[in-house]
Amino acid sequence: MAFDSDYFWILSLNALLHELGIPLPLTPAALAAGAAAMMHGVSPLPVLAAVVIASLAGNAAWYYAGRRYGSRVLAIACRASLSRSGCVTRAESAFRRWGVFSLLLGRFMPGVSLVAPPLAGALGMPLPKFVALSVTGATLWSTAVVGTGMLFAEEIGVLLAQLPALG
Repeated sequence: MAFDSDYFWILSLNALLHELGIPLPLTPAALAAGAAAMMHGVSPLPVLAAVVIASLAGNAAWYYAGRRYGSRVLAIACRASLSRSGCVTRAESAFRRWGVFSLLLGRFMPGVSLVAPPLAGALGMPLPKFVALSVTGATLWSTAVVGTGMLFAEEIGVLLAQLPALG
């Protein structure tokens, strides 16, 4: 697999659509991107930037929707979530328990990452604080996943090479 600028655009689009609630798996793409960066000797920073910028764009859309429509938008976000049952309850519980840090930790919990941005908007979190927390959370998550991909680059490469044989 060649590692060119198209890969960054595809990863960015995947991250953006994922953050908007389209059920496209971002974790496997980020793992593969980390592995590809390692195998091709490419710096992981553009890979991380692609995920972080696209994540912020998707989260900002939900934040503004929450700001404008309040908690009603949470029902829409939960409909898009892969883990629909108890989605709003989990998100509100996470916000009560961890406060604004749910924007940081929510990325690691299914369902919370999609609902935290509109909840932050609905609760009136200031935009600069939201952006800082969203960027930090996306950076932590993408560093963990891309780093894992880099760490297991050889194994991921073997798996990707065997995929065509599986049909």
